[in-house]
Amino acid sequence: MTIDKVVNAISCLDPDILINKKQIAKERMTTLLEILCNQNLISLELAENCSVQFNQFLNENGVVKEHFNN
Repeated sequence: MTIDKVVNAISCLDPDILINKKQIAKERMTTLLEILCNQNLISLELAENCSVQFNQFLNENGVVKEHFNN
């Protein structure tokens, strides 16, 4: 694992990516969660729960855009 891979993965939380590139945000969140699991920093159960919640957040109509516009 390299720092570059972690930095790229954590960019899933960048507001521009969250609003305009949801698929990329999902892919990067998946990568981030895999890294955290592989390093035994979080459990697989926690990673799965986080992934579900992140996808629900992205799929809420306008919630992401409203959140970052306020």
